[in-house]
Amino acid sequence: MSVLDQIFRWMLVPDKLPENKAMMIFCHTYGTTPGFKKLTAVGQAAMEKAIELIVKGKSYLLILPVGSCGENEERKIRQEIAQKAGIANQISFLRGVKSTYDEAAAMGKFIGQGNILVVADRYHMRRSLQIFRACLPGTKLYNASSVCLKYDEPAVPPSLFSFIQSRQIRSKFVSILWNNLFYLLTPILVKRS
Repeated sequence: MSVLDQIFRWMLVPDKLPENKAMMIFCHTYGTTPGFKKLTAVGQAAMEKAIELIVKGKSYLLILPVGSCGENEERKIRQEIAQKAGIANQISFLRGVKSTYDEAAAMGKFIGQGNILVVADRYHMRRSLQIFRACLPGTKLYNASSVCLKYDEPAVPPSLFSFIQSRQIRSKFVSILWNNLFYLLTPILVKRS
């Protein structure tokens, strides 16, 4: 277990995979790097984990949200990755999402009731599940965490929030602290939205 895992072990959630197939796998977006040529390292790790689960037969459908800065470019990159993995006919995109809250709300409109296997970075998983539970009551949630060893800078639209986000994502430690802060604020933020 890494030093960060020891410090933030309360944030880590054990994987919970369905015994049978889930209706769909939802893979969080973490955007592209500046220049929109590739996914961020954390986004690439999540995408690889989701593809691994599709290939292992954990679902028939992979839902990929896009909507941050460079939405069209991110969609093309994700399509190419899916094509190379041989699962291009098993993906669907949710457009116009900019946050975990947007993703969960869009999934609520997309799925209604059912079950979802959520794929997210291991330090983002606890908060992600908290938001999905609040936005999708009655939906059975499973989870599989991706592991990213190096965080890099995402391409983000200009704002104070994005300035902070672009600085914090470079440092894994600060990124994990950021997720801790939002985890603690999630009950308040979910009630307001």
